[in-house]
Amino acid sequence: MSKHANKEQITVTEAEATLQRFERERNDVLDRRTLLADKRREIAFDALSGDKSASKLLDGLHREAVELESRLVSVNDAIAEAQRRLAAAREHEAREADGEKASALCRVLTEFLQTARALDAALVTVAEHGNRLHELQASMHMLGAAVPSAAQLDALGYRCLLTAIGGTVWRRHFETLAPHERRSFSELCALWGRTLQRSIAARLGDAEQISNEQTKTETEAA
Repeated sequence: MSKHANKEQITVTEAEATLQRFERERNDVLDRRTLLADKRREIAFDALSGDKSASKLLDGLHREAVELESRLVSVNDAIAEAQRRLAAAREHEAREADGEKASALCRVLTEFLQTARALDAALVTVAEHGNRLHELQASMHMLGAAVPSAAQLDALGYRCLLTAIGGTVWRRHFETLAPHERRSFSELCALWGRTLQRSIAARLGDAEQISNEQTKTETEAA
């Protein structure tokens, strides 16, 4: 990067301060020019009427007026350059800020895509486990299980899914369950499991297991 380019890489604050300084200087020059014009009008008559001291003073005012005009041109040029550098500084800072946002967006996008893939995988797992649960229910029914029936698993399983969906941002698109209607698969199947365990124990003639299951049920109910 060239030395000139380095000089242009100033902050917006620095560029604004420089521009304000040049504008104040221009105002000072304009004020001085107005003051000189007033003085020239005051002494012009005497100077042109032959007053040597007035003539000498008028010549000095003319020279200063010429210098002020030259100074004003320079200050205006400096102001134009300061405005250009301020615009460049603002554009540079805006590009840097946008670059930082773009980098952050890249990181968030990566996580967004990873999360989408993970969600798809989780939904595939939900479908696999849900279908498997129905297959197992059918097998248990063929083996003499009274609960759950296919209708129970279908209806209550649907509530389990709605309960889970109720914790997502998509819940407004689905039926809203009342608190007492919410279910989880593990809780629901554990309840059916205890019923079936007692039935299995009775069918196997295991009195001790029946007693233990009854005690467990009574304790949980209490």
